[in-house]
Amino acid sequence: MSLYQALQLSPYELKHQMREGEAQKKNYYLMVLLLRSFLMILFSIAFIVGCTTIFGQEQSSLAVVLLCLLLGLRVVDFGYNVKESIVGLGVVFLIFLIVPQVVGSFKPFIAFMIHFLALILIFFITSYNRLYGNPSLYSFSYMFLIGTVPPSSVFSARLTLMIVMYLLFSLIYYKKHREKHQEHTFCSRMLRENTFNENNRFLLLLAFGMSVFFFVMAIYPLERFMWAGFACSSLLAGNHDQLKERSIARVIGAVCGSLLFLLVMKFLPANYWFFIGPIAGFFLGLSTNYRNQTIINCFGALLLAQGIYGIQEAAHLRIFTNLFGVVFGVIYLLFMNQTIQYLTNRRISKSSE
Repeated sequence: MSLYQALQLSPYELKHQMREGEAQKKNYYLMVLLLRSFLMILFSIAFIVGCTTIFGQEQSSLAVVLLCLLLGLRVVDFGYNVKESIVGLGVVFLIFLIVPQVVGSFKPFIAFMIHFLALILIFFITSYNRLYGNPSLYSFSYMFLIGTVPPSSVFSARLTLMIVMYLLFSLIYYKKHREKHQEHTFCSRMLRENTFNENNRFLLLLAFGMSVFFFVMAIYPLERFMWAGFACSSLLAGNHDQLKERSIARVIGAVCGSLLFLLVMKFLPANYWFFIGPIAGFFLGLSTNYRNQTIINCFGALLLAQGIYGIQEAAHLRIFTNLFGVVFGVIYLLFMNQTIQYLTNRRISKSSE
C-alpha cells in the first residue's frame, strides 16, 4: 500500500492496521495516522481561512459545515446514480442556504413543520445507509447552521459561496462516484424498495426528534442551544442499542473536557490561546472514541464561547447544555420506542383476532 493510499484510510482503519500488523508495519501506520491528522489540520485551516477571506468572516460557520461535507462527500455516496445525486446535493445546499435564514421568523408550530420537512429531505437524499455516518454529519451541519445565523445583509456573499461550493462539490462527487449505483434512482433506492424499512424509520425518528427539539427551544429558549442540540442529535443519529453507553460517554466527555479547558486556560498565557484550536483538531484526527472526541470538541467550542461569556461561565454552560441535550435525547428515544412497541403490539393483536 502506497503512502497516498494509506492516507485515504480512516483513523479506525489505521488503528486496526496498527493492532493487527507486524511491529514494522505498526510504526508505519502510526506515522501515517499522525501525518494524516497534521495534513487534515493544514487543509482545514486553509479552507476556512480562504472562505472567510474571500466571502467575509460572517461565513465562518458555513465554511466549517462545507469543510465537513467535503471530507464526507469524497468518501460516502448517496446510493443512487450520479446525475440524481448531484441534483439531490443541490437540494441539500438550497435547504442549508434558505431554511436557517427564514425559519426563525415563523411561529413555533410552523417552524416545527419546516424543520421536519427539511430534515426528511436532507436525510432521505443523503442517507440510504445510516451506517455510513451521513445522518450524524448532516444533522450536525443543520444544527450548526440553525444555531449560527448571520445577518441578512451578508446573504448575497453567502449565496455566492454556496454556488461556488456546489459546483466544486458536484465535480468532486462526479469524479469519485460516477461509476457507482448506476442502476438505482432516488425513488428506487429510497421510496420503492419498502419505503418504511428499518433505515427509513430510523431517519424519520431522527428528523422528528430534532424537530421536536427545535420546537421546545422556540418556546423555551436555551442559551447556546446548539450545544444541547449537538448532544441530543448525536444520540438520535447514533446506534440506539448503545444509548446508555453513549449517553454516559457524552456526559463524562462534556464534564472532563470543560474541566480540562478550565485547567489549561488557568496556566496557559493568553498569547498562546490561538494554538488551542489547531492542537485540539490534531488530536481529534487521532481519536476514534466517542467520549474522547467529546472531550476534545470542548476545547474549540469553549475557546470561541469564552470571549462572549467568560471562561468559567462558558464551561458551566457547556456542561449544562450537554446534560440537557442528553436527557432530552434519552427521554425522546425511550418514549418513542415504547410508543412504537405499543402500537406494534396492538396491530399484531388485532390482526390475530
